[in-house]
Amino acid sequence: MDFIPFLPDSDPEPDTNTEPKEPKRKQAKLTAVTPPVTTTPTNKNSSSKKRTEANPWNTNSGKKDTQQKRPVDRLQQELTRLYEYLRPTESEKAGRQQATFRVTQAIQRVFPDAQVIPFGSYYMDLYLPSSDIDLVVILNTNQGSSEMSKEETVNALRRICKSISKAGINDRTVPLNLISKARVPIIKYTDALTGFLVDVSVNVESGLSGAKMMLQRGLTNGKHPALPILTVCIKQYLTIRGLNEVFTGGLGSFSLMCMILSFLELHPVLQLGLIKEADNIAVLYLDFLELYGRFFNYDRVGISVEKVRSGYFDRHEMVKEHPEDWQHILKQPPNIPHLSVQDPQCPTNDLARGSFQFSAVKQAFEHAFMVLTSRMRDGNDSGELLKGLVWIPEKTLRHREYINQTILPSSASHK
Repeated sequence: MDFIPFLPDSDPEPDTNTEPKEPKRKQAKLTAVTPPVTTTPTNKNSSSKKRTEANPWNTNSGKKDTQQKRPVDRLQQELTRLYEYLRPTESEKAGRQQATFRVTQAIQRVFPDAQVIPFGSYYMDLYLPSSDIDLVVILNTNQGSSEMSKEETVNALRRICKSISKAGINDRTVPLNLISKARVPIIKYTDALTGFLVDVSVNVESGLSGAKMMLQRGLTNGKHPALPILTVCIKQYLTIRGLNEVFTGGLGSFSLMCMILSFLELHPVLQLGLIKEADNIAVLYLDFLELYGRFFNYDRVGISVEKVRSGYFDRHEMVKEHPEDWQHILKQPPNIPHLSVQDPQCPTNDLARGSFQFSAVKQAFEHAFMVLTSRMRDGNDSGELLKGLVWIPEKTLRHREYINQTILPSSASHK
């Protein structure tokens, strides 16, 4: 297949120790380019102090400390600290549990036998401080099946909407939306007490089964220790650029995780056992950005994690074999990258079909790779390789502070 997954330099030598390797790159001229898609802090008069607050995970001890470390070690440290900072606090966990309990009560007032189940990044414990709470309501029809027509689904969501409003659990200053014309109808609202965004769907069990698959393939038993770190760090990078929502054409969390899982399962150096994932997070982060930002043949190749092991498929052949399900590929403008990810729970479904802004995602990946490799090669001594690439918006910092001050970790009991 016409596809170069990684930039070939030379055959890798076995890793005789567990220290991260410096990435071997061709000595092409790499210059920091203007971000093609940027969402920089809106306050132009923000001081350096405020900028430091927007990077609260950066606790390095100064220039002297950074000069004693290789650039790849510094990047490894920054990514690890960023991941640990973004992980939910006990108060945030309790707040999400409370919000879930309140909406469950509201739903069961109109559907007493309903099951309300978390899924997605919430279920996998890989959510950002700003992430939605994704919930699926499992309802049985009169025939005892969970299969419902779209009309029945929308009617059920209308009843749930009314119950949420009547219970007063939604923030009245923010719209309570029923998006009925979407391919998957959904309710979106903001929890009044915690400020968390909540998404509610009905009988969409593929999201739950997909999350379980991801847990089994990469998140349990330490099989892929890089998967959660890469997922959270890349999600934050996309989120602050407005590129993380399929609803607005961005890259959804599950599609991103499929890309990362495929990348790890097919990475030649990892598969040969020459490096260890946990010791080479920085190298893998750069390889991911390079692969999907510069070299992946999006026109011809799609990503599949359908079976026990990841693989690739020919997009053009897929159209021929399943024209009804994959004809959207023929409608995509030429010379613009379009991602295709085969749904592991429904092989005829393209998870990335709605990511019509993926060209911006690809550009963002390439930009991060160019900036980081330039800084690492030039010996940037500032101590912040991720500076200007990843930050925490002030709104997110304020909300996190509010949750940590008002929600007690022990108050996971439901009020």
